[in-house]
Amino acid sequence: MKIKMVEYTQPAEDIQGQLVHFEKVQNFRSIVPGALVFRSAELDERSSSDLEKLNNEIQIRTVIDLRGESERKLFKSCCPLGEDFEIIETPQAMDLSLVKPNLLSAARRCFRLSLLEPERQYAGMWRRMTPALRAQAAWWGLVSGRRETELYLGEINRGGLPVLYEVLLETSRAEICQALRVLATPENHPVVFHCVKGKDRTGLVAALAQRVAGVGPSGVVADYAD
Repeated sequence: MKIKMVEYTQPAEDIQGQLVHFEKVQNFRSIVPGALVFRSAELDERSSSDLEKLNNEIQIRTVIDLRGESERKLFKSCCPLGEDFEIIETPQAMDLSLVKPNLLSAARRCFRLSLLEPERQYAGMWRRMTPALRAQAAWWGLVSGRRETELYLGEINRGGLPVLYEVLLETSRAEICQALRVLATPENHPVVFHCVKGKDRTGLVAALAQRVAGVGPSGVVADYAD
């Protein structure tokens, strides 16, 4: 299935420099010029003026939260932009019928699509481990959860971002596809998607969305490096 967002044929350098400035919100910018599709770091630490800008100037209608449940528990708000958001949790957030909003409802929506759940992450790393490392992981899984976690995280850090992205694409494919569907539906705009720092998970989804929108590989790379 191909998801079409917008036609985009401008040169690579033209997709940079779309940063929107806030007091506290970091890394907030559109992914292509003219599109009401934004990426960001977490929005929970926003100031009151940031909230005013997001809600009344940009008028965000849809939020896609890519964080895991343990990360969300660090913050108290249901949705960082207001209590009027309808929270759509996984697995309900995966329902294709929910991609397009009910235009008779004034409710804004927040999709929770976790990309970095430990169980899925470890399963992806398990497939990449040597038999010796698998034996170690199995042993530590029986006697020390902390050491098991350290082993998996050590392997992820050793592989770096390329391995992390491979694991995300393998183990969170359904969540990523659903995020792209929501982003590609104009009725959801203006829409913002975010993780914690707005870099790794958000960067991956942004790159995929840009390719869907017609941005060439050089443009995606230039924007990612910005």
